[in-house]
Formats: sequence, C-alpha cells, structure tokens
Amino acid sequence: MWAAVRLAGGLLVKGCLQVLGHASANSPAIAGVSGLGHMLLTAAFILLFIGLGRVVRAAATGQSATVSDTPAGARPVTV
Repeated sequence: MWAAVRLAGGLLVKGCLQVLGHASANSPAIAGVSGLGHMLLTAAFILLFIGLGRVVRAAATGQSATVSDTPAGARPVTV
C-alpha cells in the first residue's frame, strides 16, 4: 500500500514541477523517492506472485493451501 502511495506521490510531484517548468523537477531527491516507490512496488508484486503460485500449485494437486504466516487475528486462507 505504502509503495503505491509513495510511487504516485513521487510521480505527481515530479510531473507537476516539470509541467510548471521548475528547475527542481530534475532533483535527485524526487527521483530517489520515485525510485524507492518503484522498488517497493516490485517487491510487493514478487510477493503476490509467490503467494499465487503456492495456491495454484496446491489447487492443481488437490491439496488444501493454507497460508500459515497470517497476521495476528486474521483467519488463514484455505482453497
């Protein structure tokens, strides 16, 4: 979630500054924030696809796929 917010915020700020013609549009700090957002978003996608792969493999073999690393108070997901 925070990766998407950071990514969108970085892109929005950089885009507005660039359209308005500010010299700070080429700031390394703004590029860094956008870069961190992209890295976090990539990590989130990797984790998503790892989880999806486990569920798909379990469903293909007819086994129950239970997520054991759930946060406190959350119910495990079973397919």
